[in-house]
Amino acid sequence: MPQGLCNSPSTFQRVMEFIFGDVNLSQLVLYLDDILVFSDSFEEHVNRLGVVFQRLIQNGLKLKGEKCKFFQEEVSHLGHIVNKYGVAVDPGKVERIMQWPVPEDAGELSSFLGLASYYRRFVPGFAALAGPLHALVGSSRKKAGKRSKSDFVWTSESDESFQKLKTLLSTAPVLAYPKFGSEFVLEVDASLKGLGACLLQANDDGKLHPIAYASRGLRGAERNYPDFSSFKIELLALKWAVTEKFKEYLMGSHCKVNTDNNPLSHLQTAQLGATEQRWAAQLASFDIEILYKPGKLNTCADALSRHPNNQEEGEKLPCRATVATCTLFPAEVRAQAGHSDREKPPDFVSPCIFPSYTYAQLAAMQQNDEVLGVLWKYWKSSWEPGEEVEPCSSEVKSWLKEYDRLEEYRGVLYRKVTGPMGREYKQLLVPCVLRSTMLTMSHDEWGHQGVGRTLDTLKTRCFWPGIHKDVRTHLKNCFKCVTAKVPTAKIRTPQRHLLAFRPNELVAMDFLKLDKGKGGIEDVLVVTDSFTKYAQAIPCRTKQQQK
Repeated sequence: MPQGLCNSPSTFQRVMEFIFGDVNLSQLVLYLDDILVFSDSFEEHVNRLGVVFQRLIQNGLKLKGEKCKFFQEEVSHLGHIVNKYGVAVDPGKVERIMQWPVPEDAGELSSFLGLASYYRRFVPGFAALAGPLHALVGSSRKKAGKRSKSDFVWTSESDESFQKLKTLLSTAPVLAYPKFGSEFVLEVDASLKGLGACLLQANDDGKLHPIAYASRGLRGAERNYPDFSSFKIELLALKWAVTEKFKEYLMGSHCKVNTDNNPLSHLQTAQLGATEQRWAAQLASFDIEILYKPGKLNTCADALSRHPNNQEEGEKLPCRATVATCTLFPAEVRAQAGHSDREKPPDFVSPCIFPSYTYAQLAAMQQNDEVLGVLWKYWKSSWEPGEEVEPCSSEVKSWLKEYDRLEEYRGVLYRKVTGPMGREYKQLLVPCVLRSTMLTMSHDEWGHQGVGRTLDTLKTRCFWPGIHKDVRTHLKNCFKCVTAKVPTAKIRTPQRHLLAFRPNELVAMDFLKLDKGKGGIEDVLVVTDSFTKYAQAIPCRTKQQQK
């Protein structure tokens, strides 16, 4: 794969997701060409490494030995130090931040903020501390395609914020791993200067350890709100922390919320306005217990919210929680990467579209299939199309129509297809036992796309007779599509005849245009009684009469 192209990283990541999609985040973590395998014991680690090696071999990918590290208790991964205690900032990155000179323009300051923001979940009150720096960047934005240097003025406030950020990053704590299913503790606080939250959890020693910090300033509409009571702004902080920042951590787990606003601890019995009711409804799906904690004891979140900062949180970092992910499909895996003899045509789709199956397993499924097994029998006997075929079912005949397009590789049958641009590629012949899996992977885990796009996704990888019908049936029975997608057809009243039960009960009138006669009349009003079918034609000389 050529590196440096804009689509190379996403394409490579997609291929890796397809190969290891069913074990990603449960046995290993993928990021482009980095594979981080984790386990609880030595034996389990050896088994998981064996799975990784086997799948790399099957798909023609190689490892560079000098870049591999095995059986490590601590590793550096994506700018973080990961060990059994938790996640910490990489000292090498911290040293680079500490040596960063004072920025001379907005471009250099943006680069510093970008690197520092990557570690914002380690820094309490990051949004507040970085507020003056974000304001400085915003005041010197590009005007007419050029960045104005005259607006970039480095003040003592900017320098203080710059130095504090570097100091806090150099002393950033180790964030513990969340234990899903165990109780969390969330400390929240709010003021007119911003919102703050700190997520903690008790470790084996019984002490609370930080999982993540979060803070932000009030947004424009929030700052301009005319009636922001202490109760309402504290409820806003609680709603933001639970339903936005820490949603993936708290969903399905019990959480104790510490707040210094006593009325907020009586949320269930409070008289709420329309906005507060909407926020409370969003919190209803979480198992939270709100407890009152005086501000002098709630120092963590209280400090996060009271730093002077009028800037809205500039960006959201990727979620650090373990969540379910979808399985992706690689467009193709070329054989040149793993086979120097080029025995595999470059257009074959790898069996990694079914990550759990090898070539041998796919071949066995094809041969044991009730319908594909008959096709395999003819294929092994070198049967030629046109010869007499023994009596067989219509499904077998449908497969036999594709006989001239078949091609075998590693014991697996493929179907040759020419695309719209004249490029030839191969489709895997899918046995019956794998069709439902294929439909689920291409539709349910691919964004619940429509019939056309789901078919396009499937046809670039596999084939079976009746694929169009199966896709439509699967989409009609998809619960999420049926409940979420708005029907495109308008609901109309069914058409029916208008019935009359006596004369002159229902009279129909319409104009009929004829050729002009000698008198110049061309419009005729036709009046019909619906019950007797009696009709009368009335000539109309002018348009005025029609009205």
